[in-house]
Amino acid sequence: VYIPPYATAGQSEVLQTKLKDWFTTCTATMTVVVVTSPGLSTEMNTIGGNNEADEYYKGVDSNIYQPSWPGTWQYANITALAGAPNADYLSPVVSQVDPLYNRSEVFYLDSNQNIEELYYDHKTWSHTNLTALAKVPAAAAGSPLVSLVNPYAKTIQLDYLDSVGHIHELWSPNRATWYGDDLTVGAGAPAAALNSSLVTEINQVANTVEIYFLGTDNHVRELWFSPTTWRWYSSDPTAAAGAPNAANGSALVSLSNPIANTVQVDYLDSAGHIHELWWNGTWHTDDLTAATGAPVAATGSSLATEVNTLSNPNTVELYYIAHNQTVQELWFNPTPWVWNYANPSGSAGAPQAVVGSPLVSLVNTRANSVQVHYISTDDHVHELYTWNWTTWYTDDVNNSSNDPNNAEP
Repeated sequence: VYIPPYATAGQSEVLQTKLKDWFTTCTATMTVVVVTSPGLSTEMNTIGGNNEADEYYKGVDSNIYQPSWPGTWQYANITALAGAPNADYLSPVVSQVDPLYNRSEVFYLDSNQNIEELYYDHKTWSHTNLTALAKVPAAAAGSPLVSLVNPYAKTIQLDYLDSVGHIHELWSPNRATWYGDDLTVGAGAPAAALNSSLVTEINQVANTVEIYFLGTDNHVRELWFSPTTWRWYSSDPTAAAGAPNAANGSALVSLSNPIANTVQVDYLDSAGHIHELWWNGTWHTDDLTAATGAPVAATGSSLATEVNTLSNPNTVELYYIAHNQTVQELWFNPTPWVWNYANPSGSAGAPQAVVGSPLVSLVNTRANSVQVHYISTDDHVHELYTWNWTTWYTDDVNNSSNDPNNAEP
């Protein structure tokens, strides 16, 4: 049985009533799988003469929309502009800037679980069905998607889950020809949980490419690519650090931390605490919720993280949704080397996030601010932003860009 994580209170009540009635008349075993499919992505686009914040979201009409901020908010329906198929209602949205080819790229799943690419060459939006082009297996329904530009192989790569929990990678050396690999088989890794998140990054300490996922044992697992041996490997950071298991279906975020010269991976445990796995040659773990006295996260909360390169000193920031559906912040100050807690929603008087809302954050170098985006209960994309690192402000991106479309978490 699939229960959408973004179901409204009324929908949830109906589902719960039906499940109770079903249990009174049936003795079969039922498996409930909550699939997380965050339909929100953002980045700073500084190529092709641009200097703007770009955001992408999935509308309730299953089109992909782009609010962009080159000084004021504006929007476009990029699915329509590219003549591309609609997104599946469980599809995530992921985007990246590709500086090697001077273009923007957006990926999503269509209704047949094919991976579609929208790309913009600073003239027009176009699209490609990457699954058909690379002749790879379809993604699992609601599969997460993660992408990056690999500086070692000079390729772009996109990772997803198939229906048996294998992590597949689509990659292209020239943005026209695409290939596919089964990384789970190649690395001899265990299968991912069917509701696992995926996250990827460039480890600037070890100079490797890394993918993190949840195993069926709720351990945070790692696949990593060595440009020296040109192979993928598998490891178990949870076991290596003696860290607690992740909550079933926990969100994952990771980054290469230039302040501490570490790699860090964050996740939720079953009590709503945010735990961090961090690597400086060996894996370690910390409970950031306990360390800061921050409120616990809502069940199924999204996570977002970034390095704030505008603050002095630079800080690492982590955002999540608390049990009262407000956006909260944990931030790491290297002076005096301690994690802190803040309440951006409370500071800004911002509206609550809808249940199942994604979170994304970025450092906006044009506005000299940090901004966090989420979907509120009115199905609009809302923004929290700050430029002095103490006072937060809020904005309704749909209203500011005159975008009449509602977002789907």
